[in-house]
Amino acid sequence: MSVFEELLTENRNAAEAFVWRRLSGEDGVEDVLQEVYLAAWRGFGALQDRQNFRAWLLRIAANKCNDFYRRNYSQGKLAAKVNTATTPDVGDLISEVADTLERLSLEDRHLLRLFYYEDRSHAELATLLGVPVGTVKSRLHSARMRFKDIYPLSPRTKGSLKMIVKFICTKNSLRNGLVDRSGITPFDSRKDYDILNEYFGEFGENLMCSRDEYFDGSWDPAAYEEFVIMENGKIVSRAAIFHHEDGREEVAAVATVPRFRHLGHAARLVRLCTEKILSRGKIAYISVREDNLPMLNLAREVGFTAVQ
Repeated sequence: MSVFEELLTENRNAAEAFVWRRLSGEDGVEDVLQEVYLAAWRGFGALQDRQNFRAWLLRIAANKCNDFYRRNYSQGKLAAKVNTATTPDVGDLISEVADTLERLSLEDRHLLRLFYYEDRSHAELATLLGVPVGTVKSRLHSARMRFKDIYPLSPRTKGSLKMIVKFICTKNSLRNGLVDRSGITPFDSRKDYDILNEYFGEFGENLMCSRDEYFDGSWDPAAYEEFVIMENGKIVSRAAIFHHEDGREEVAAVATVPRFRHLGHAARLVRLCTEKILSRGKIAYISVREDNLPMLNLAREVGFTAVQ
């Protein structure tokens, strides 16, 4: 294995997580990742300090994500993407995913729930199961394939456990209720980058690069309007309003540290972000992975309607 291949293998998960967050589940994530890896391979010879490979790779990923939005979101393209005639019912998605999981073996079901629902890392699963990380990855791949083989929805919907469901919410569809704003504060990633990096570490995704490397011009912090709930100086839950170049505003980057998920922080943050978007006279968007049943339920409870 070459030096480039070794470094890419070590940092592939970070690049994938970065692109998934930046694109919020847009179609074409895999294509963008291939562009990232190809650009990295072509430019590797010019990288002087290979200890900075991770930050360098994330800068490439940020640039490719920006290129994606410039290509795909010129005025008028969004309307052409929304086609409710082929939209699977959210309740059907939740039911079919749950039913399919129940049809898997106990081992597959347990592994997928730990990885997708509880956000356990490969390393955590390896420790929990008493096997090497490579074995965990192999078992996860096999479990995903067995899930795909028996998942009953149409080929367009079927795909994989990472199929994304897109939602919109309007003033008319927003369900009545008042958001509890206690403990929710605005957050500035540039000012408090170290706190953000520590928060990512709770999910096994420490960025491991300096503030200047992270905000090198390709990552625009102004595109994110962030809100957090903190305890003892640490972020325990976070959400943001992502301002797309075409003017859309999307609830994004919703995540809660696992041990705090029972407190309902995500629901409060999603509701807050949604209300802020609607108060500006805009439609609120959110994208949710179809295997993320809590977020699917949360989106529906707030008043979001599937559009894909």
